[in-house]
Amino acid sequence: MNVKKWILSGIILVFILIGCSQLFKFEETPNFVVEGVVLSVSDDTALMSLRLDLTEQDLNKSYEEWMNGSYDLMEVSYLQDVKVGMKLKVALNGEILESYPSRASAKSYEVIGEVEASEDEAGNELVMESVEPYHAQLLSIFPKTIGLIQSYNGYAEYGHSQKLIKAEEKGNIFELSFEGQMMDGIGEFENRTFTLTYEIDNQSVIEHINNQDQYNQLKNEMLLNSIIPNKVILKAPLEVGTSWFENFVYEGQDCTAQTVITRVELTQEGKMQYETLTTVEGIEGYYMDTYKETRVFTEGSGMTSFSNLFSLESVGVDYEELEQSEDLYIFGFNLSYEKLNK
Repeated sequence: MNVKKWILSGIILVFILIGCSQLFKFEETPNFVVEGVVLSVSDDTALMSLRLDLTEQDLNKSYEEWMNGSYDLMEVSYLQDVKVGMKLKVALNGEILESYPSRASAKSYEVIGEVEASEDEAGNELVMESVEPYHAQLLSIFPKTIGLIQSYNGYAEYGHSQKLIKAEEKGNIFELSFEGQMMDGIGEFENRTFTLTYEIDNQSVIEHINNQDQYNQLKNEMLLNSIIPNKVILKAPLEVGTSWFENFVYEGQDCTAQTVITRVELTQEGKMQYETLTTVEGIEGYYMDTYKETRVFTEGSGMTSFSNLFSLESVGVDYEELEQSEDLYIFGFNLSYEKLNK
């Protein structure tokens, strides 16, 4: 009799444990859900503002204005068939990458509305903010021939090549996309790739990087050589003295970069050339706590020269061993040749 009671008790206990395990399984942390408005779309990735109170005027602003405004931006991939102005409820799949904009991938999404067009005081006509198309002079600086290959070489056997795979209008933005490959003798070339995208709007050029190089020294897939993600690399008017500021986070430090156009001239080949200098002051780990970056852009070829101060940690130098010349801590590369891949 006691044996039967023990068997019956054991069976009941098993059912209780199974029920609890299913309950706990059901109560696992759900997918993180966000709601926001689609600001721009590129392939299956959307830039969203995690605000639902946006207006038509907000949608018509530039990428730089979104970055510098209070828009709480997030780039979400795997969003098919979404359009600018849609209000989405998105279930995220996996972790949210800490950057700005933050980055995540979607598991599913639901359209919960769209931004309404503004009306005038009489309530009859739409009030649309006039937005100029992409800046033609800025676009003229960059190549637009699909299949063009550019090869860069520089210090310490540095090298990379990039191939233009897309050049197209997207509303008021012109987008140029390159597939790139590192060629500096470290590891296999096939596994050291990146994509580079330039977005040209009515006043600036923004650089986007997706770096899949496993040997990326900056340890951030949004960075290639510069420490500034989603950097505004050029801005109109293309005159000496034009300057702009950008806020970003580098290794946990809140930083502000200032870029200024320092040189504008006509080359012997009859092409316009522009030089910019970017400075970030008060940033730890760099010579005199200052990061500097210089770029040269040549009409028709885009960026033809890049140099910056590398971090002291990357070369194993501490402040007590600092030499007096910052020239000893400069990295750089130049465009070596261009060819069309037929």
